[in-house]
Amino acid sequence: MMMDSEPPPSIPILAMINIFGGLIFGYDTGIIATASLPIRKHFLGPKNEDKSLYSALLTASILLGAMIGSLVGGALSDFIGRKKTMLLMGFVSTIGPIICSVVYLESFAGFYLLCVLRIVLGFGVGLSSVICPLYVNEMSPKEIKGRLGTLFQLSITIGILLSYAIGYLLLPSSIITGRYHLDNSASWRLQIAVGLLPGFNIIILSGTNLMRESTEWKKKRELPVSGDTYKPLVEGPTRLISSENIGPLISGIILALTLQFTGINAVMYYATSILQTSFPNAKSQSLSYYLTIIVGAWNFVATGIAVAVSDKFHRKTLLLFGLILIIAGDGVLGICYLAKDKNNVSTSPDATGIVSVIALIVFIAGFEIGPGALFWVLLSDIFAPGVRESANGFINFLQWGCNLVLSIVFPFLAKPNISKGQQAAPFFFFSALGVISFFYNLKFLKLTYENSRRESVQ
Repeated sequence: MMMDSEPPPSIPILAMINIFGGLIFGYDTGIIATASLPIRKHFLGPKNEDKSLYSALLTASILLGAMIGSLVGGALSDFIGRKKTMLLMGFVSTIGPIICSVVYLESFAGFYLLCVLRIVLGFGVGLSSVICPLYVNEMSPKEIKGRLGTLFQLSITIGILLSYAIGYLLLPSSIITGRYHLDNSASWRLQIAVGLLPGFNIIILSGTNLMRESTEWKKKRELPVSGDTYKPLVEGPTRLISSENIGPLISGIILALTLQFTGINAVMYYATSILQTSFPNAKSQSLSYYLTIIVGAWNFVATGIAVAVSDKFHRKTLLLFGLILIIAGDGVLGICYLAKDKNNVSTSPDATGIVSVIALIVFIAGFEIGPGALFWVLLSDIFAPGVRESANGFINFLQWGCNLVLSIVFPFLAKPNISKGQQAAPFFFFSALGVISFFYNLKFLKLTYENSRRESVQ
């Protein structure tokens, strides 16, 4: 067959696919942490700029698009191929930041139009969360499958870190005094526009011969389809709910809930707000932005550690160890929020702030060593090849939906003017979910395909 004469997949190309796909995911979702305030100042004015509703809309819009992209991504890649789906993702991820950054309607009309356009941008993010890990898993040699797979999460953390650093550099002088004179409009437009770069690189990779079509997908297309061209779109979802796949499906759902409801995106999207609450003095506002960048840097370092050990230890062991750290970190963050007087000022701001940062460090380390870096690899380990595309799409749809719920609810619980119990409650919930996930995965998680080697890369 023709595919047998093709050269083996290029490891650098596989790595770049997950790197640029992860950068799309991380930067486009993370930039709102610094872009949100200048956006609200520009469109809504001082009376509405601090409303949690508008922060939630800005974050939720891209997540809604990501839900749609992840839901159709698996079926689309099964129908038109991995390469064409990735090319589509590259175009959307390149055009999305451009159309978002040129919104020139004023007031609320401009704000709502921006939210709608961020749904389009989110569609590309959702596609990236499905197609990049799927393609790299199918084409990777067994010996480095784990490391190449966790590169996607590593690149997400790099994208988040870059969004924090670039966002801070581009904050207007109205927010950080003593800066060069960028107004609110120029600030948020430049922050969002930078996000086109990784999408453009995906176009170069998938639109040329640098990337070849997945051999596994080509083999599937050579199988008899009984005259039904659309069989690949239906067969996977039907098999996904069959008796032999119910166990893996439940495990995948638990992994999705663990990925989001242990709190990582609530922490990363609203890291600045959390740290400003921990350091409530006005003079600490600039400090909170610096600490946010440090938190993003640690997120990257922790993921780098996860990449290094992903093929050296059993993935279930790494997942359980990470969950222990998550449970501890979330619990301590909840306690820190309780360590406030009735006026919501920390009883010992410096001490409480330091403990909060330490808890964030522990939490992030646990997340990246455990479910964060391993989620994309674990999906391939628990689902058989015949249902993997549909499973990846559905489980990613679910985790984006959980992310959306958090993005809407958490801003109202991270406000400094609500009770300390309300501020602490989400972190105790995150910690409790971590406990449930730990015991479920300890007893029931089966990585049936962890050591399997695809014929397509032999």
